Amino acid sequence: MNNKKPEILIISNYWHFANEKESSRYLSIANSLVKSGAEVEVVTSSFYHTKKAQRNVQEIVADYKYTLIRESGYTKNISVRRILSHKKFQNGVVNYLKNRKAPDVIYLFVPPIGLGNEVLKFCKKRNIKLVCDVLDLWPEAFDMVLPHRISSILLASMKRKADRLYAKADGIVTVSEAYLKRINKERTTKTGVSVYIGVEADQYYNCQSEVPPITRNKDIVIAYVGTLGKSYDLITLFEALKKNIDEGIDNKEIVILGDGPEKDAFEAYCRTYHLPVRFLGRIDYKQMVGILKQCDYSINILNPKSAASIINKHADYVAAGIPTINVQTDKEFNRLLDDYGAGFHCCPGRPDLLAEILSKLSIDGSEYNNMCTGMKKLSYDKFDRQNTYTDIIDYINRVLYT
Repeated sequence: MNNKKPEILIISNYWHFANEKESSRYLSIANSLVKSGAEVEVVTSSFYHTKKAQRNVQEIVADYKYTLIRESGYTKNISVRRILSHKKFQNGVVNYLKNRKAPDVIYLFVPPIGLGNEVLKFCKKRNIKLVCDVLDLWPEAFDMVLPHRISSILLASMKRKADRLYAKADGIVTVSEAYLKRINKERTTKTGVSVYIGVEADQYYNCQSEVPPITRNKDIVIAYVGTLGKSYDLITLFEALKKNIDEGIDNKEIVILGDGPEKDAFEAYCRTYHLPVRFLGRIDYKQMVGILKQCDYSINILNPKSAASIINKHADYVAAGIPTINVQTDKEFNRLLDDYGAGFHCCPGRPDLLAEILSKLSIDGSEYNNMCTGMKKLSYDKFDRQNTYTDIIDYINRVLYT
């Protein structure tokens, strides 16, 4: 009987080590594979994307082997320097793979697509199983930045590469059913598994006690967590709140937890109309969780052009156990809210519809309590990594042994 441990090589240039971020899909998958008995090595960048700085090796905490590939780094997410930096990482990964003993499986986080295609070529040449974990759809994500007719021309090459990667990978894992459905259009065998990003539930719940009670200036507090950028249509939220106030409904305030390039514009809008909105900035994850769990509702509000489906903030919102208002084009999370009776949803870009929802919000009575109960059940069933990530580990093993 062969008792050899399977050797899994994980590749991602956006990795989070435990000392950098306590909760991430990357870390949970690596730790789950280690617990399953696999030999795990992570290949990632010397450059930490979140802080835009080179990593200090002495600070890294990991229960698995890791290799850092030198990347030059960049200061702006949209820049030539970022393209060149990623290219250097890509070349470094390929060179490392050529000089390393072949693993049994490469688990690759996607995007970027260019790196994915280079790893695919290597795997096919060396007869190594490749599983891609698709976190975002490229080039679809760029349709929000560029007019569709222009993006479809400029990004045609990227789409061909993405389709090739999806079609030829041995396994596909996605963060939503919507992504899996799109990818399976390119695959002859409609296999794959969709597992939401989720949270480490025990770790998440332990954050609550470390944060003092928040100040409440209104009866109802609504939380927004995340980047303050063009992907998120906070102006529509502010317009809806203003409409409520103009109609004499002034019982809500919004707490913004996050930072980004549109922060000044958002703050200026709220000052102009004297809206009850507090900007708390980017804060520590534990503090964010502690504040979020004290709020009454949470809101996710995406640009109408966004191709995003289930995202990180959904996981944090669900785990908080409070009802969510979801405003986005993709309807997968809306269906979950309906199935579990856990919140509200409406079309993006419609402040009138959102204002109607806000006007009806309450924290009294059985309806609110039932929504909280539904959200807790949704969290356990679909977003607790301890329950759901076993599907990813089982799937990797099926790909390995078939």
